Amino acid sequence: MTITHEATETIRRTTRAPLGLVWVKGTRHVLSLGLEKALGAGARVHKGHEGPKAEAPAAVIYCPDGLDGEEEVGQEVQKIRAQAQNAAILVFAPTPNLRLACGALKAGASGLIHAGMPPEQILRALSVALRGGVVLPRALLRHGWTSNARRTLGPCSPPARGRSWSS
Repeated sequence: MTITHEATETIRRTTRAPLGLVWVKGTRHVLSLGLEKALGAGARVHKGHEGPKAEAPAAVIYCPDGLDGEEEVGQEVQKIRAQAQNAAILVFAPTPNLRLACGALKAGASGLIHAGMPPEQILRALSVALRGGVVLPRALLRHGWTSNARRTLGPCSPPARGRSWSS
């Protein structure tokens, strides 16, 4: 028996999904599986490189591959924005990563979440992003957002959209 994995699949949940449809885009299968579990009953999940066809996603969580840097993440966020114009976009990384967060914010994403966050924190971050807030891990705010990091990375803020900062 051969089992094939479709490039795109939508997981339908019978429970209520108050956060709507979330497109999990990327190649990090292990991470995206954990992310899918974390989203739990809070959202319906569409996984794959291509966006959902029948319904626009409320949010997109992009899981870049391990080689993507700030510039590549920024370019991908811009491509996602073209496909899902009204969606909140978050970048999902294995750990808090200042360069990825900056690339994402500069390109207009709502922020960065990571695999070390507990499920309830991921859901809260998604909820904040859906309301127009900016999300960054506390670890980045405590340790990485120093004046030295700001000088090294240059301006790292999202385009003005009336967003509030949250952690």
